[in-house]
Amino acid sequence: VGHDRPLQNTILSSIFFGLALSCKITALFILPLNLFFLIKTVFDKRLSLTKTVFIVFLYFILAYFTLRLADPYLFQNSNIFDPAISKLFIENIKSLQNMTVKSIDNWFPPMVQWLNKNTVQHSLVNNVVFGLGIPYAILTIVGILKVLLSFPRKRESRPMFAIIFWVLGFFTYQSIQVTPTLRYFIIIYPFLAIFAAFGIKYLIDYKFKLIGKFNSYPKKYSYFFIFISVCILLLWPIMFSSIYSNKNSRVEASEWIYKNLPSNSLILGESWDDALPLSVLNSYGKQFTSDQLPVFDPDSPEKWQKINDMLMRSDYYILSSNRGWGSIMTVPEKYPLMSKFYKLLLNDKLQYKKINEFTSYPKFQILNFKFQIKDSWSDEGFTVYDHPQVLILKNERHSSKTF
Repeated sequence: VGHDRPLQNTILSSIFFGLALSCKITALFILPLNLFFLIKTVFDKRLSLTKTVFIVFLYFILAYFTLRLADPYLFQNSNIFDPAISKLFIENIKSLQNMTVKSIDNWFPPMVQWLNKNTVQHSLVNNVVFGLGIPYAILTIVGILKVLLSFPRKRESRPMFAIIFWVLGFFTYQSIQVTPTLRYFIIIYPFLAIFAAFGIKYLIDYKFKLIGKFNSYPKKYSYFFIFISVCILLLWPIMFSSIYSNKNSRVEASEWIYKNLPSNSLILGESWDDALPLSVLNSYGKQFTSDQLPVFDPDSPEKWQKINDMLMRSDYYILSSNRGWGSIMTVPEKYPLMSKFYKLLLNDKLQYKKINEFTSYPKFQILNFKFQIKDSWSDEGFTVYDHPQVLILKNERHSSKTF
């Protein structure tokens, strides 16, 4: 909400807020910050009480009508003057909340990864390394510190202080939630980019001053510093863009399967994961039979009888991501046998032996020099859906008990 045109900017802000809500209800978290700048504008302009009430009312009424037009199914009926929220929507939210209860008795597969995880540490590490990137995270911290230190002296830094307060508050709130997956933090990234810009400006200004004290030609060295800084900043985007310049690991694995595995082979996958091979352009006229191991079922004699039977009959076992072993092995008290099975399997101590692996890690490569981050430990929403680690294992002994 700008100072020069409070009415026009109030209208635009409310419309965009309504559109954001129609896309994702968590956009509601931005409302306190919007209201802060709305109220600040009112006070700075010294508007009358009547105009203040009008602007606030206009903001909410426009946001409401925008939301109704953009997402009519959010509401209980088509009466535009009835703001009642859809009962189905409320029930769906409650259902999701019940699925994400952090309890050892919760058997919902996507929740397994969070049961023993330190969510604050997870949020901090994943946002620094995979969300922002380490160079940008450092610049963001520098920018935030610069704004905070200048807060008592500079009047223009006070709105930025409010943004910092909101960003840190949202980050803390989201970090202590049961499932703080990386995409839930995206709402704060535009603001973090602003603080990173403050950090860049501060470091460049500081370098100019520092070089100027010791050299009569500071510009030459300062431009070199800027060039090096830009190269460092580009490193992270280039590394992560490399993921998408290569084939998706599941697609690459599927092409290899059709080319190299015998037709009519029985291939095992896992429940709650993508079965391979996927459909590709050249299948070499081959067909495969597939089945899925119930890895997320509670450990029981019945489960293991079924798993052993399937493992003995199958020719290949494909882990199309780390969704199963990456989650289950973190809760051995919940899955004692399954955890032990994965440990033996991944160490080639069972009759299934790894014959190939497909990955697409973030990497930077020039000629023979290569730097990459093995990110299998990162947020499941980043690896499993985006560029999973695919393991293909072959059954070496069909006749013996597997586990």
